[in-house]
Amino acid sequence: PTGVVVPPDGLQPYFTVTPSSLVDHQTALFTACGNPAQACAPANNPIASYSWDFGDGSTGSGRTASHAYDEAGTYVVTLRVSDQLGRSASTTQSVTVAAAAGPTAAFEFSPTDSLVNQPVNFNAAGSRAQPGRQITSYRWDFGDGTFGSGQIVSHSYGLPRTYQVLLTVTDDTGKTSTTTKAVAVK
Repeated sequence: PTGVVVPPDGLQPYFTVTPSSLVDHQTALFTACGNPAQACAPANNPIASYSWDFGDGSTGSGRTASHAYDEAGTYVVTLRVSDQLGRSASTTQSVTVAAAAGPTAAFEFSPTDSLVNQPVNFNAAGSRAQPGRQITSYRWDFGDGTFGSGQIVSHSYGLPRTYQVLLTVTDDTGKTSTTTKAVAVK
């Protein structure tokens, strides 16, 4: 018969994810098709487009794409490749994302022998965020019905007794940590 003979598309998409062990809010690199010896299509039918569905409502395009997941869980990632004739093929792969550790709250205060109506200084510089993260807020509950914010704060107590001071730190992913210390006021 006369006409154009179209060869089979030969599309065989696949992809890799780096790093292979992910935690929430960590950027992963998705790479389609690997090296030329492992191409997703034969040399006479080059791939014209790559599209990604990361399984969490986000999409991307290109031979490589980066993406970070906001929540821990297992996501089904889909890569779709298309050739110059509009033919396409896709592959899926499950990607498991673990929950990242949160920050660690810590503080010191002085003087340790506090007096009524004398300022007590609180310092949360010992609090730590996980690598690649940063602490974005410090919230203080002074144990007497009053609150404060900031890494370094001062507070005076009006009555002699022991107060439980609570520090809550929050990192840039919304994870929190708390710690409590007793402050004795004479």
